[in-house]
Amino acid sequence: MTAAVMEAELLQPLLAEHGRQELAPRFFGAAATLLAEPWSLATGGDLRFPEVEGERGPQDEEVDGYLDQFRAFAAIDPALGTARN
Repeated sequence: MTAAVMEAELLQPLLAEHGRQELAPRFFGAAATLLAEPWSLATGGDLRFPEVEGERGPQDEEVDGYLDQFRAFAAIDPALGTARN
């Protein structure tokens, strides 16, 4: 849902700038940039399992390590376990 809101908020300045002219390529190009990191986070979690096929980069190991520690601490720290971004 957050990604949908981000995309909706992206539309306003794009429409204000040039209206509907060439909206689709401008929107999808900007949306790809906007959603690259959330998409990587959402799909990258699967890559921590060796049986999952996919390209793994150096950042995947770093993010996996961070998320492993986060999950471990969130399990014992009520404030962290209920934190919202």
